[in-house]
Amino acid sequence: MLRPLLEASDYYLNEMPSCGVPYWDTGAPGLVRLNPAYRCYAADPFNDFEPVDSLAAAIAAQGLFRLGHHLGRHNLSSRFWRGGRKIAQTLLSDLHLRAGEKLTYLPGWPVVTFA
Repeated sequence: MLRPLLEASDYYLNEMPSCGVPYWDTGAPGLVRLNPAYRCYAADPFNDFEPVDSLAAAIAAQGLFRLGHHLGRHNLSSRFWRGGRKIAQTLLSDLHLRAGEKLTYLPGWPVVTFA
């Protein structure tokens, strides 16, 4: 049962942008308009093509923390703890928590204003 968890967690950490916050969908049509090496950079929540999925990132961080805890002192646990911590730090960063910014997620979507 542990092997699928490790494989899924490794896939997530390897395929998401470097900050661990994914874009809306791994096969989303707007991804082709981003830099082809978008996985090497932190996700940009203000890009014009594809929204980021902060809820998926929060769920992934929680899962990575749990997996790291389950592995205990195993040498793999630090990879998952670090991944979860990186995601949490990103979600709590000024970039993702900017107050007063207007966000349009995709053309035609409503504008959200934070006070």
